[in-house]
Amino acid sequence: MNRRMIIDFCNKNIFPQVTGKAIFYMDCKEVVKTVIDWRKANGYPKEMIARVDDGFLHINNIPVIRIAPKEPHCAFSEEAYYWEDRILARQETD
Repeated sequence: MNRRMIIDFCNKNIFPQVTGKAIFYMDCKEVVKTVIDWRKANGYPKEMIARVDDGFLHINNIPVIRIAPKEPHCAFSEEAYYWEDRILARQETD
């Protein structure tokens, strides 16, 4: 694979997996350099399967590097809100 093929690999397989606001924090040049370095370190594999899991890049099921910030997890829960309301209602006195 030459550099153009690696850029095409990143455009087709890695960048679409990053969603939301994390796209704006991702450094595409750094991702391409990381993929090139990873190939050198792992014997230049012909087939690569990329997966981005919560902002972390995995190639061929080997963790490589964090390319985007973690997705924020919502601390709000409808069920918790319901039970908190019930508890507060029970504590109220007339």
